[in-house]
Amino acid sequence: MLDYLRHPQGTRDPNPFFSNRAYLAALGGRDTGGLAPLVHYLEQGAAEGLPAFDVAHPAFDAVYYAGVYPDVRASDLPPLAHFLRIGLAEGRYPKARPPSPIDLFDDAAIAAPVPAPPERITDEAEAVRFLIALLRARPDLRQRFPDALSAGAEGAFAVWLAKEGAVELGLSGKALAPIAAAFRADPGARIRQMRLIHADVARAHLLALTPAGAGDLLAAVAADGTLGGEPIDLAHLWWFLLTVAEKPADGLVETFLFTPVWQRLFPDGVTVFGRRRLGEWLVASFGIAGDWTEPARWPEPFTSAEQIRIAYAARADWRAAYPAPFADTAAAEAFLVWQGTPAAGLDEEATAWLVRQDRAALATELAMPGFNMLGHFCYASGLRTSAETLVEGFPAAQAAPSHSATCGCRGAATRTGMRLMSASRCMTSPSSIPNPSPCSTWPMTALASPRGPRAPTGSAIGTGSWRRSPRTGRHRLIRWTRSGRRRASWAMR
Repeated sequence: MLDYLRHPQGTRDPNPFFSNRAYLAALGGRDTGGLAPLVHYLEQGAAEGLPAFDVAHPAFDAVYYAGVYPDVRASDLPPLAHFLRIGLAEGRYPKARPPSPIDLFDDAAIAAPVPAPPERITDEAEAVRFLIALLRARPDLRQRFPDALSAGAEGAFAVWLAKEGAVELGLSGKALAPIAAAFRADPGARIRQMRLIHADVARAHLLALTPAGAGDLLAAVAADGTLGGEPIDLAHLWWFLLTVAEKPADGLVETFLFTPVWQRLFPDGVTVFGRRRLGEWLVASFGIAGDWTEPARWPEPFTSAEQIRIAYAARADWRAAYPAPFADTAAAEAFLVWQGTPAAGLDEEATAWLVRQDRAALATELAMPGFNMLGHFCYASGLRTSAETLVEGFPAAQAAPSHSATCGCRGAATRTGMRLMSASRCMTSPSSIPNPSPCSTWPMTALASPRGPRAPTGSAIGTGSWRRSPRTGRHRLIRWTRSGRRRASWAMR
């Protein structure tokens, strides 16, 4: 406010209830005498009946306010000034609130979401419940902000709530703080992680990251308030379900990246070369429906070069025609030219995608040397930082490491993609729990040799687990190699 008074010619409004632009337009070019528009309004404009905003304000009705409170009519203050100075602190209604009767015997009316009054939002839990009820009750907001919750604290919906939405909904500064905290906390994140890293939850709720699995998941938690044996807040489950509904195609692709069976059946299932077959199989096998099942709508988790490498490993005819397509740039470019011919067997969608690529740049990237980076960490550590630094630093040295795959035993699980290289580096740390979990959270089928892995069923190439030798007391990393042999390395106490 001090800044506003010191710069009366500025464009910033002093508060949500007053518009500089609207008031100056109502003055019709008259001079304010050097006063800030709000000061001029309070001293002169209000008495003349000049408007403080363009149209009927969504959060304040001067006619209603003066008509309901006799002391406002008897006061020398304009209704808006009275509200800002006195009424707001006293909790007076700034505009009419329609009655809200409800038929207690109407199940639909009882089940309808009702956002809590803004004054009740005093902590993060209340903020979560308020936001869920608000979105369920307001289809106009869901249409305006299709990624309302999934976009997080920096999303358009969160920004709107902190500004225009606060005025429209009557949210005070005390309510905005826990609302912002709720967005930062992402209440549904824990349920998402449980689906990704808990084997029992993944088996029972395979499609939980898509709308197709919402009913079963809600019923399971409603039955006893738990998921995978752990208590779940119903509001957090609703937050998760709403984020899933906002981006169902993303959830379907993420499900593929964490489902070994799907990967074995369709190794290139989320590439442009194989996603059509995967999509048709999912619709036929699970009866799912919706525009999010259309493969063209799916996000692409891999770069163009990664997609080609993965598809190459999945196609024997490609390998037979070009045994070493990534040996150098010339070989890679020749391979790309061949892919545009009928001999490659590409469908129209993949052919059109290939035409859009920058062939020279793509050939250079395909010929770039690199390695696969695997990481498995149960807590923050220097080793984890080292693994992430390697991934970030090697492109500057003209090498292409795969994206790091990291996890926490009960923390955030991430799987940002793998690149099919001939060499792998696994950086992991022994778990502090008695029976450390293996790295098989990430079944890296893209690392399989062209002839297929010879490791036992359920094992994945490059993954491993820490084992403690009962004889020496030392920890060893046990993992499967391309040849199918079990190898121990990186012994430590």
